[in-house]
Amino acid sequence: MTLLYDWLKKASKVQGNTRKALRYRDNYLSWRGLLERVDRRAQEFHNMGIKEGEWVGLMLGNVPDFVILALALSRLGATIVPIDPTTGSRELELVLAAAPLRALVTRPRGSEGSITATGAPVPPPPPT
Repeated sequence: MTLLYDWLKKASKVQGNTRKALRYRDNYLSWRGLLERVDRRAQEFHNMGIKEGEWVGLMLGNVPDFVILALALSRLGATIVPIDPTTGSRELELVLAAAPLRALVTRPRGSEGSITATGAPVPPPPPT
């Protein structure tokens, strides 16, 4: 566990369900709700084989899932690699070549609630 996750646990105990931790559009998530989602996602990443020190790309943009997944990965001790979802294909190739990602989490275009994660290592692109 990390300092960030420890802080989240303490905040959840103090704030509980009465205080809002995240707001996105007209939706709110309490501190306890945030902790529960972080724990659930951390377990999913653990089940995928994500371990401490491994790099995971988050290509999500400014959405609550980014916060939840970043905290979940932090709980596992993984390194978070944020990638702008508007990144062009050439720039993305450079990022993938430079960062040894264990997984890349993306949001399918046009979707509001679904997330896709690859569990296998992302190979570098072929030389050009």
